[in-house]
Amino acid sequence: MANPFAMIPVPDRTTEKPRQRGLTMMMDWGLPLEIQRAWVEMCHPYVDLVKLVVGTARLYQESYLKQKLALYETFQIRPFLGGQFLEYVYSRSGMSGVQPFFEEAVRLGIEAVEVSDNVVPLSHNERQELIVRASEAGLEVHGEVGSKATRNAAEALIATVVGAYNPLHGRTS
Repeated sequence: MANPFAMIPVPDRTTEKPRQRGLTMMMDWGLPLEIQRAWVEMCHPYVDLVKLVVGTARLYQESYLKQKLALYETFQIRPFLGGQFLEYVYSRSGMSGVQPFFEEAVRLGIEAVEVSDNVVPLSHNERQELIVRASEAGLEVHGEVGSKATRNAAEALIATVVGAYNPLHGRTS
C-alpha cells in the first residue's frame, strides 16, 4: 500500500526497533487509554519514545498508568517522564525530593526521565546533580534545553547543551 506524499523522503533511520538512529518521540498529554491505543496503533512504526508530560502520570490510578505503560511496551515505545514533572518535584522538595521520585519511576517500570529547566531555572551544577542522581537510580536521562517562560538566545542554548556533557556518564541529551 502506497503512502501519501511519497516524494518526500523520510529521514535516515533504522527500521527495526529498538532503533539506534532516527528516533522519534511523541507526547502523551493524558488522553484516555482507548484513544491513546488507537493513536499508537496508527503511528507505532515511527515512534520510539513517548513523553508522559507535565505530571499527568501523578493523576492516574496506578493500575491505569500501568495499562498505559503496557500499551507502549507492546509496540516497543519507551515511555519517559517529562522534565516539567521533575522540575515541579525539585522546586517543591529540592534534591531530597528527587530520590523518592526516581525510585518511584523505577518501581513503576519507567526507565527514563527528562531533565529540563523549562519553567524552573537550573544552574549547571543543579542540572548535573539531577542527571547524576537519575543515572545512579538506573534511569536513562533525556535532556531538554530552553525556557517556556522566556525567550532563549541561541548562545545560551548552545552553552547549556555543551555544559550537559558529563565525562563520567557520557552524553545526557
